[in-house]
Amino acid sequence: MAQYFCEDIMFKIEVFKKSNIQDAEGKKYLTAAHDLKIHIDTIQTQKLYIIEGNLSIKSAELIAKKILVDPIIEDYNIESTPIPDSETYAPDQKGNWKVYKTFHYGVTDNIGERTLKAIHDLKVTNVTSVSTGSIFYIYKNIPFKQIQLMSNRIFANPIIESYAIQKIKG
Repeated sequence: MAQYFCEDIMFKIEVFKKSNIQDAEGKKYLTAAHDLKIHIDTIQTQKLYIIEGNLSIKSAELIAKKILVDPIIEDYNIESTPIPDSETYAPDQKGNWKVYKTFHYGVTDNIGERTLKAIHDLKVTNVTSVSTGSIFYIYKNIPFKQIQLMSNRIFANPIIESYAIQKIKG
């Protein structure tokens, strides 16, 4: 099977709990949302790894399986699309939402640096950088202004982190 390489390709690897495993981090954020008087039933969280370099999808899968995922409790999804820019919605526009959280450019990402070292130790040397973050899914038809409030107050620390909000289908 042929492997195709591209220069500076970006793979987003999203790591999530298997359906039979409780999302304890999501429950923590849900409690914080309730403290803000935002009434939702669940927040699903995922770990986000952005891997950049001259590598194939096969290498990205190897990285996910050998380094990023605990196969007993987690699974993963790999995409080669960048994180979307945050879109602007009317404050009262309702929907289901996906929020990406990443570090601001220039902020040290210790997990990203350690992950890059582990990737190189795995002898995948054509990875140039690793960034980490989180993804939050909110499947409740709530207004954009509430997602903005949650993003500013509980999902991201605006001093060191940024976020992008995307409306998704339920």
